[in-house]
Amino acid sequence: MPCDSTDLLFRHITQYFLPQPDEDALIYHYTSPSGLKSILQNKTLWVSDFAFLNDKSENRYLYEVLGKTLKKPKPSLKLNADFLCELTTILNHRTNNIPYNYYRYICSFSSNPDSLSLWNYYTKTATGAGYNIGFDWKLLLSSISPSPEKELRCSKVLYEPTEQMDLLEKAVVGYNSAYESAPTAEEKCQVLSELKSCLDILSAYIKHPAFINEEEVRICITQKRDASLPRDAHYREANGILVPYLSLNFPTDAVKCIDISPTNEKELSIHGISSMLMDFGYSAANVRSSEIPLRN
Repeated sequence: MPCDSTDLLFRHITQYFLPQPDEDALIYHYTSPSGLKSILQNKTLWVSDFAFLNDKSENRYLYEVLGKTLKKPKPSLKLNADFLCELTTILNHRTNNIPYNYYRYICSFSSNPDSLSLWNYYTKTATGAGYNIGFDWKLLLSSISPSPEKELRCSKVLYEPTEQMDLLEKAVVGYNSAYESAPTAEEKCQVLSELKSCLDILSAYIKHPAFINEEEVRICITQKRDASLPRDAHYREANGILVPYLSLNFPTDAVKCIDISPTNEKELSIHGISSMLMDFGYSAANVRSSEIPLRN
């Protein structure tokens, strides 16, 4: 974790400067029929290793934006020459999703309860049925208790390029100042290490504008990488790959509704979900249908 001298900077950049959902908002976890059953039956969400997510460009995209940020002709970006050289090296060598210092586990939600793009991703069944789970954001977060070795971060994803560049500029300027103030070479190396960690975490919240319609909200749990200690993760198989993940338990009252995608079997889908909610102890949750017209 960051040392005391830059701890506040690290937390401001990776937590306080990122946009938050409204405290009383519902957020929606889109999933397949089998995923819905597993989540509700076990009262558990899976938080998967960021390096194994479907979009391999996510981590690289942050460094594309960072490169553009460094080219901005702004007085605030007059950086220490040695710091800029080190930052350029980081930028030129960042080509994969493997983190420098942290494991990052992600669980994705959306602010949109009826997203056509997300329905299209999760409706691969014969009837075209997919679902989302509407969680009370405040109740869900209050139920998560990471261990001292794991830190919790929750935020909306940033899609607007100017907002992305502004956030990265804050990070670069802040760590440049810390680098210049560090009295020894060892402490300067520590500042650079923390900057790498900061960028690793921010990469989970900076996405290409093409995905803006997803209106994504992410829970991110970070854990310090230590080759001498067990990882303390579960593993699931996905397309022949073993994916590390963590389990997050939630209370039944955090589930406020289940939304059903556009489907040919609307009435049966509602009946099946209503019965399952009652049997699994979610009697207070509503069942709703998409308002998007079904294309025949």
